[in-house]
Amino acid sequence: MDPPPTGARSGGAMDTKASNKGNVANRLWVGSACKALSMSPNERLMAVCGRDVFKIVSLSNDPGDLSSSSSSSFKEVQSLHQGRKQNLTFSSNDVHWHPLHANSDLLASAATNSTVVVWNLASKLHKHQQCLLQQHRRSVNRVRWHPSEPNLLLSASQDGTAMLWDIREKGGSKITFQEHARHALDAQWCPHMITNLAVSYDDGSLRVWDARMYQTPKHRIEAHFEP
Repeated sequence: MDPPPTGARSGGAMDTKASNKGNVANRLWVGSACKALSMSPNERLMAVCGRDVFKIVSLSNDPGDLSSSSSSSFKEVQSLHQGRKQNLTFSSNDVHWHPLHANSDLLASAATNSTVVVWNLASKLHKHQQCLLQQHRRSVNRVRWHPSEPNLLLSASQDGTAMLWDIREKGGSKITFQEHARHALDAQWCPHMITNLAVSYDDGSLRVWDARMYQTPKHRIEAHFEP
């Protein structure tokens, strides 16, 4: 899993560190504990999510200036978690900004109510929620866009499954990867073989799958004894 570009802190603060001294250079209070961060393709915006927070943060001195390369501090641009009464699709364990510049308005989040949410920041409908993917039975732990196929989205859940979605299609997931009942904690695409993905489970095991032959995993790795 790629390391986050900045630090997520349980107290609700985000930090960046000065490269030469290691001290905190910039800090933003987001109002609640952060669970995950994801950078936009142009590296000028960041999505921050948690149980009670879902915000878009600018890394530019001017939130409207996304081309500036100067040193900058965090600035909140938008809060997607608004109002007192929010359903749990706004409460998230993970967020992933679409990696392709042509789809840079899209984000995916892993909701605590078992929903995979696709957000479109350019849309004003349904508070930017483009679609709700609802087939998992328990909280979603991870979401990852495919690195080159713009409509494919991978998710992993506490229900023990990983699912591959095509966001153009209505209804259920395109493919479900499942071999045992352990909680699926993480799912990642292989950067070198675009049809391969890995799923890790809370018993410390790992499964490598090929999306073209998804009935059984290609590899089973039982090297770890803890999550």
